[in-house]
Amino acid sequence: MEKQESSSQEYTNIQPIEKTSSKTCKFIESKITHRGRYLSAVEKKYEVTDEKGRKRFISWETVDYNHRMNEDSLKENKTNIPYELSIIPIINKTKEIIIISNFRFIVDKFCLEFPSGSIKKEDGDNFLNATKNACERVLFQETGYKGKFKKYLADQNLNEIEQLEVCSNIFYDPWKSKDNFIQCICDVDENIEPEFHVEDEEIIDVFKVKIKDLMQFISDKVQNENYAISAELYMFACGMFWSEKLKSVNLNFDN
Repeated sequence: MEKQESSSQEYTNIQPIEKTSSKTCKFIESKITHRGRYLSAVEKKYEVTDEKGRKRFISWETVDYNHRMNEDSLKENKTNIPYELSIIPIINKTKEIIIISNFRFIVDKFCLEFPSGSIKKEDGDNFLNATKNACERVLFQETGYKGKFKKYLADQNLNEIEQLEVCSNIFYDPWKSKDNFIQCICDVDENIEPEFHVEDEEIIDVFKVKIKDLMQFISDKVQNENYAISAELYMFACGMFWSEKLKSVNLNFDN
């Protein structure tokens, strides 16, 4: 895909308003301190050098998925190989979006989310194709709907490889995990009745919501039924809500 001219090129040389530190960090080693059924606790060690050349060692605790933990990943300190994807399923004809509620044992309540899952070996060896295949597979498994991968939720001025590079550096909570994900938009076929294939350990309900009503739907579920909300779904809803609101607002930053 040919790379298009980006209107954001003028921002590439922007520097921090104030550089507060000239410290450098060098990765030393990682080791697994506990391995559970799904997650591993990992201790990472770094050598930190300050502006005067003084060195000290810092250890940091983190968690990661077991399927990402192997000797190579520990030695090489790989951080941005995404194994997870999140799907925004759109029914274009009716301007609706498919979301799920998933009972999350960590927060002890149902959580409104986008359908999401892991990229697996069965999805293909080529990473571009694997993400697209996984997008369609996970959508069907979690919602029962069939659809087609449309595009990545990324700067469309970039080609697909560059978009994946950007997506690979999106982290949920980088202070305690290198959990990162690719976000895809999927066109849902509204002519096919959903077939549910939820795994035994998952407790999932599926909702079809008008995009214009998404923020109100979320608010009602939280206030009336004590639902939790995933941050990515809420940020998406906020973006849709405020983009519509700001259409009627004359923004003038000169005054």
